[in-house]
Amino acid sequence: MFYKYLIKHLQKNKFKKLLSIDPNNTLSINNYKFFLKKGLNKKKIINYVAPKYNSLKLIDTKLLRLIKKNKPDYIMINIGGGVQEILGYYLKKKFNNRLKIYCTGAAISYFTGDQVPLNKFLDNYYLGWLTRIFYNPRIFFIRYIKAFKLLILVKSSKIIIKS
Repeated sequence: MFYKYLIKHLQKNKFKKLLSIDPNNTLSINNYKFFLKKGLNKKKIINYVAPKYNSLKLIDTKLLRLIKKNKPDYIMINIGGGVQEILGYYLKKKFNNRLKIYCTGAAISYFTGDQVPLNKFLDNYYLGWLTRIFYNPRIFFIRYIKAFKLLILVKSSKIIIKS
């Protein structure tokens, strides 16, 4: 996991600034506390709670101003897949590729306890999805049902993609 190496790098280089882009206030607070536990300088940690982005038309002027003002050395995007990549690309374009951006998704949540921890067995046999359902059925069961419906829709479509 590259994420662990980034944390170790930040521990060694306490003068580096980190901007953590988080999906909600609760996770933002938990991520901040985690960074403090890891020995990061509290003056060098900047947390930002991302709004609900429209992935087709992503604009976040508040985030752009925050980056210009604070000039972080690293940006960790801790929001869901699909949107985090688009946000990373948006920021790269706005800042001419000068930013070091890491799309970590929910990786930090495994360490803060906000996401169910997975052992090697579950990870090796691709059972993380099942563990997540038991950990938080209200969120993950509904999410996987929606994904399953999408899979059926894609499978039943008559579109043929040739490579």
